[in-house]
Amino acid sequence: EECPRKRPHLQLITCIDERECSLRRHAEETSTEVETFGVAGFFDFPVKFSPVDGRETMILAPEGNRPDVTLVEEWADEKKAVAFNSWRAMVARLGLVWEHLSFSPIGSLALGLLCPFWSLELVLTCFFPTTKRYLLRNLSIEATNRPETDFKIPLTAVQAATGLARVFKNIGLSKQDREFARIVA
Repeated sequence: EECPRKRPHLQLITCIDERECSLRRHAEETSTEVETFGVAGFFDFPVKFSPVDGRETMILAPEGNRPDVTLVEEWADEKKAVAFNSWRAMVARLGLVWEHLSFSPIGSLALGLLCPFWSLELVLTCFFPTTKRYLLRNLSIEATNRPETDFKIPLTAVQAATGLARVFKNIGLSKQDREFARIVA
């Protein structure tokens, strides 16, 4: 006679990807009260994603899917977005000027005068790569001050619930003898 299945404290649902498998294994080894499941990374919600930064719309689903739903990213604060885009345009123009100077004999000499600065970059790259990465990351965040973005969910509550029910059924969570854990992540 089978004993009834005990309700787990935690159910962890992750992508099937090998990077998440180690996380799942570790979670299962820490306690018998943890249950993990692997599902397709897009969780049965194929979408087209239209980013706010001007890149073209992309499909976020396995190859061959033709999603009907488009997730459109929007700026949360339009005024900050205008300032941010002006900054990006200026940086792009400076990069173009730099490129044009590097192809000109006189411009190349002018850029050569900046050698001490590029020597510092070379020393940082060779001997202190972590410090260089830290400095660049902090400088770029402070300099650009990228505004937050948001998006509206392109599905109704019923469509989202139907999709999740399909995922739960596919991984075995919809059986009558199973209960959800107190925490499902």
